[in-house]
Amino acid sequence: MKDSPSRTLGRRSASAAMLLLVAAMPVTAADWHHPLYLSGGDYWRCRIPIRVVNDSPQALEGVPIEVPLGSGPGQGLVHAEATSLRLCDENGRELLFDVVGPDGAAVREGPIPAASSLIVPADCPPQAARGYYVYFDNPSAGRLPDYLEARMGLLNGDLERGEWGGGPDAAPAGWRHDPPDPQHRAAWTDESPRSGKRCLKTVVEPGAEPSWIATRQHNIRILGGARYVMTAWVRAENVRGFAGWYIHLGNRDNPMLASPTLSGGEGTYDWKQVRAEFVAPPDADRADLGTVLRGTGTAWFDDVRLECLDGQPWRAEAGDVERLELRALGRQTDWPSDGPAAACDRRVLVRAWNLGERELSGLVGIPLNHLRDRLGGRLDPARVVILHQGRPQPARRIEDWMLLEATLPARSVADYGVYYTAEPTVHEGEPDPADYAALVRSPANLLKDADFDADDPAAWTRTANAAGVTLGRDEIAAPGLGPHSAKMTIAPDAPKSWRGRQQEVPVRPGGTYLLAVWGRCRDLRDGDLRLHLHIHRADGTLSADSPMRGTGSGIQDTTDWTLLSGTFTMPADAARISLHLTTEGQGTLWHDGALAVE
Repeated sequence: MKDSPSRTLGRRSASAAMLLLVAAMPVTAADWHHPLYLSGGDYWRCRIPIRVVNDSPQALEGVPIEVPLGSGPGQGLVHAEATSLRLCDENGRELLFDVVGPDGAAVREGPIPAASSLIVPADCPPQAARGYYVYFDNPSAGRLPDYLEARMGLLNGDLERGEWGGGPDAAPAGWRHDPPDPQHRAAWTDESPRSGKRCLKTVVEPGAEPSWIATRQHNIRILGGARYVMTAWVRAENVRGFAGWYIHLGNRDNPMLASPTLSGGEGTYDWKQVRAEFVAPPDADRADLGTVLRGTGTAWFDDVRLECLDGQPWRAEAGDVERLELRALGRQTDWPSDGPAAACDRRVLVRAWNLGERELSGLVGIPLNHLRDRLGGRLDPARVVILHQGRPQPARRIEDWMLLEATLPARSVADYGVYYTAEPTVHEGEPDPADYAALVRSPANLLKDADFDADDPAAWTRTANAAGVTLGRDEIAAPGLGPHSAKMTIAPDAPKSWRGRQQEVPVRPGGTYLLAVWGRCRDLRDGDLRLHLHIHRADGTLSADSPMRGTGSGIQDTTDWTLLSGTFTMPADAARISLHLTTEGQGTLWHDGALAVE
């Protein structure tokens, strides 16, 4: 007997095994960015805008800038759950970041303490400003696997902060000891520090081989070409060789473009200040520094400072907290007691978001391959049932997508229940050609003369008809489309070149588009038939982010009608795409039913 709707025994429900498929509706750069990494199927309810101002003549490229938290606008992050934080630039590109507590230690989970700092990797042209957003308050957000491992300037130079009492391997926050051996040891100690309660200590036993045993701090970001002064303190007992400090100045490719040394000399002496003033090499953007005991004896180290004498020609300004609340539409609860969905034994939740301030209409795409993979291929797409607010939703199947029309009010989220069943055998199931034809001719398709019935040169720009190349129409049409297709014949002796048709359409940065076309070829050699696209900025130049893309494997030789399709997410600088129905090969080929829908 079939289970009743109030029971889930033998069923996979949204509450028991939920697969969340997110369909983000269009937003602009000023709107809420979504989805962000490890969202947990939820959204971020708060964010703070950050404006980085670069007054220097040099571009900032990943320079870690500190944003104080706990006073002024930035105080909105105090007590927020650190796990939920995400950082992105004004175009929605997510970035690594870090939060440093008042003790200098990284804050990766739990409430963010007052007097903490957010570390932002800033990219900004000279004499310009760039915007960023830090998002927080998502109870479902997962913990990030990676954080920004960089600081602008020295961390914990007085050596006071860190987990004290952690045994011989304990080190001040931000510092690391070299591995010890019986004759070389570096430690964090409370033995007569110069100031405060703690300092560093290195011991090299008499007769030991000289080595660079040290306590070090790595990846300190600096400004190339700027003037710096480094000061520190050292104390020695029976040192043979010398004790002091070092600093290495360099970049990722060459970490030691320069290496000033601050030597306190040898012998026995009380606390002594050592100092070095230098100009960082122009190509340097980072430094490593640490203690030195090159020889034997015992030395103590304390109070190190690294100061830029030229000042810091940039700043970060935090704005006020912005909040977002969404209206939920059509939450899926009980399993239907009748109708086609009642006969299904599994369901997943599809959630479509409109985080903008205007009503939006468009297509929600549900990727069937997600469901098919969960069932080992045992899925019959014809038996998939989609419900919204308890009502069946008509959907068109295009390749591995179920596409349904949706209208979402401003600031809302709509849930769709997708019900399906594991079939005893694999069902490939061809899509209904009428579904594809209807989509090609619908207002959602951005392309003109998409079925080539008009063979409109004003819609499709043609490459030059060189010798041996003919472009025209044919009465051989793809399934469900007609009565014509586009035809191109390239003679075997035609010189190799890209030939065919192309059309430009506007796109939205961050938007995801389904591009498709039916293709057919006869005796196609030295090339293949596939769909190509070029992504352009508003000024007509190519995008900086993978501007030339394609639909993957093409067809060649003699192949009957094949649907070539792919989904493409537009980069932040995208404004238009040109769709290319072209080839470098020789032979005869046909196109029909070109499609470009968001």
